Amino acid sequence: MNTVWRITDEKKHTILFMEKKPHVRKYMLENDHHDRIQVEEVNWNYKHELVKMLNDSFDRGFLQGHQARDWLP
Repeated sequence: MNTVWRITDEKKHTILFMEKKPHVRKYMLENDHHDRIQVEEVNWNYKHELVKMLNDSFDRGFLQGHQARDWLP
């Protein structure tokens, strides 16, 4: 089974994908706003599951872009 970790950083308004758990730990140590960082473990076995995960990420980014525009004056 393949695994990646999706990190949603609400303070920086970014979504990152990391391939190894030590990278996630390092990211958490480098940032002091742990309460605003969400970590999700994403597993997949087949290519269609990977494509679904990527499409979900694009959708989230699209929605975040619209929310960011709402913040602008």
